[in-house]
Amino acid sequence: MASKIQHIRTLRLKVKAESYGWLNAAAIEVNQVWNYANATSYKAARPFAGSPKWLSAFDLDKLTAGASTCFERIGSDTIQRVNGVQVG
Repeated sequence: MASKIQHIRTLRLKVKAESYGWLNAAAIEVNQVWNYANATSYKAARPFAGSPKWLSAFDLDKLTAGASTCFERIGSDTIQRVNGVQVG
């Protein structure tokens, strides 16, 4: 049995001060997507009526289709990535 060696790489990035506002606004939008996915998954797992369902990332992607038009800074790729992290 060969053991896998994992390497962790830490990136250090400098962010210009004029980018703080944009990054903070984008973080708020990502948080809104995270909260929606979390609440939707919770409601599906504990429904008022019917059988419970565990939502996959694909299910969440279908539910958030077209949501990128509501956001100014994040796109559908970011929304799908958040949905994938929410499930996994």
